[in-house]
Amino acid sequence: MFHLETESTVQIMFELKSHYDQPKKAKMLVELVMDDSSIIKGRIEVPVDGGLACILNGLNQFIELYTYDNEIHYISKDSLRSLRPVQVPEKESLPNKLKNFLRTDPHQVLGVDKEADSEAISAAYQRQLKNFHEILDYLDTSYKGLNSAYKQLEGKMEMLPPPVPEK
Repeated sequence: MFHLETESTVQIMFELKSHYDQPKKAKMLVELVMDDSSIIKGRIEVPVDGGLACILNGLNQFIELYTYDNEIHYISKDSLRSLRPVQVPEKESLPNKLKNFLRTDPHQVLGVDKEADSEAISAAYQRQLKNFHEILDYLDTSYKGLNSAYKQLEGKMEMLPPPVPEK
């Protein structure tokens, strides 16, 4: 435990607890916007029973963030402008979203009638663009996670004995 002592108060900046005292946590993909307008993407672990509010309103002054390359960063809450969860599309909905982009008729791609006015076309375009960005974010996150896992295990593979052929 690290203490910063002032005249009348003791502020706990970091506190290590045994893993038995820790609440169950879930991983959440987030996007942090910092005071300098830089954006950091990664994942944080949030308590299952309290969610993101526990992290933001808790006593800890830092947020523990893991980047997609599995680098750990401790972000001061004071330097944080905003934090938003990144929604990852469900596996089942991903192929359905991709079907729209594979069509050749522009009305079908955008999901509008042939008589649609410019306002309806623009709204449909924005809606489909959002779907497309969700797919790209999901694929980018999956790709980075896959590469990170491989890089972590790559060195261990060289030390393993060769597989035994099956008889």
